[in-house]
Amino acid sequence: MVVRQKDKDETAVRVYKYGLIPIGLLPEQAISELWRANNLWNSLVALHYKNRDDFEEARCAVYFPYSEIAKKLRVIEKKSMMLFVTSARHG
Repeated sequence: MVVRQKDKDETAVRVYKYGLIPIGLLPEQAISELWRANNLWNSLVALHYKNRDDFEEARCAVYFPYSEIAKKLRVIEKKSMMLFVTSARHG
């Protein structure tokens, strides 16, 4: 949310998730906090992907019919993604 200036003598303030910050360069503390939040998010996403891949690998190792179907599905998904990318490039 941004408060709009009505008069150039008034001070405009931006409202961020972490509180009020004057318009201009962000303070170093704000940059550090945003970097840490982004780093935490990226770490959580990496953990989620690893957990998902490990779980899928375990399912495939335990039940052979599932493994065969999963392989076929991955081939179909790969072809689908290639078609999507190709069509996106050619507009």
